Amino acid sequence: MCREAHDRAPRMPTPPGASSQDTQRTKKDSQPAPNPLHESAFVSDDAPVHDVPMHVIHRPLQSTTDENKVRTFVREMQRGDDFTPIEVLWVQKGDDDFYFAFGGCHRWEAHKRLSRPTIKAKLVKTTPKSLSIYLGRDPFA
Repeated sequence: MCREAHDRAPRMPTPPGASSQDTQRTKKDSQPAPNPLHESAFVSDDAPVHDVPMHVIHRPLQSTTDENKVRTFVREMQRGDDFTPIEVLWVQKGDDDFYFAFGGCHRWEAHKRLSRPTIKAKLVKTTPKSLSIYLGRDPFA
């Protein structure tokens, strides 16, 4: 099951190959106090946040979601609340970029239901070999 949080998140420029849409940084004073439960082992708290198109992100593992939590997130997104960005593995293979997400399943599902074209994400650059080890198979085979 996914662990979710919905702290306010700054917006940064988009990743290569994702979206040309410019984003705005939120006011620093609107940021919550750091919470160690929401820290990532992969990216720093001050890592750039990108608006990544939903259609470029692969989700190779089936998600388990709590319907009430998804509905709550949908309502909160509709009223304009910002959520903690999901983490997306960014793999470059040859001249191509590939994006994979494994967590953030409730935020992902809420974005899908709202037909949002992008989702806020922090990119974790990794290698094709590391991704294959994580999945237990080669996702490019």
